[in-house]
Amino acid sequence: MRKILIAACAAFLGFMTTAAEAGFQYGFSCITNRNVSNASVGSQLKVDVIDPGWGNQVRFEFTNTGAKAGSITDIYFHDANNLLASFGWIQNQTGVNFVTGANPATLSDGSAVGFVTDTPLNTQSTSIAYGVNPGEKVGITLNLGAGKMFSDVIAAISTGAIRMGVEMTGFSYLGTESFVSTTTNTSPVPVTPEPSALALGGLACLGLLRRRRKPTTEVEQV
Repeated sequence: MRKILIAACAAFLGFMTTAAEAGFQYGFSCITNRNVSNASVGSQLKVDVIDPGWGNQVRFEFTNTGAKAGSITDIYFHDANNLLASFGWIQNQTGVNFVTGANPATLSDGSAVGFVTDTPLNTQSTSIAYGVNPGEKVGITLNLGAGKMFSDVIAAISTGAIRMGVEMTGFSYLGTESFVSTTTNTSPVPVTPEPSALALGGLACLGLLRRRRKPTTEVEQV
């Protein structure tokens, strides 16, 4: 039985590390264009939309990939189909600190492109320094509505029913700019499972193995 448990745990952890998630990457376009140089920073913004693997959540990882100065300080969601039911949690990278809520509460100039902010899903950094600066990222996990799936989210993004918006500042030329995600994904992204899921799986396997282990006793020779 012990050998069977070991094999089962190895298979489970192997699956979790290779095939637990799927994701797609999207770019951003500037909707305010207050300054040409600042607006060009949008080319270094990416959002990976990821299926964590358990069916009722979706994770959005916002990344600032380039070298030009600029910090994502507020993140917004437009959800015309009401697929995103509620806020889950924030995954802050070292040097990044986002909390719930945003200021301003709606994406600046979002109405010009039909972006209606779903305010309960807003997040903001505690300062420009703790926003998503070049080389940094932040993850936001949201809960899906009853019966909704990751594929529904990707389909809604392709039609513009779900869009992601970000507010940036900290540019070389000062000022702020607003950016909205594109509807076409650039490519599938390589993703790895949640560290917490791997940790829980490993602990569960360890617990089962320890329960199966019986203490040995010495037999006295007579």
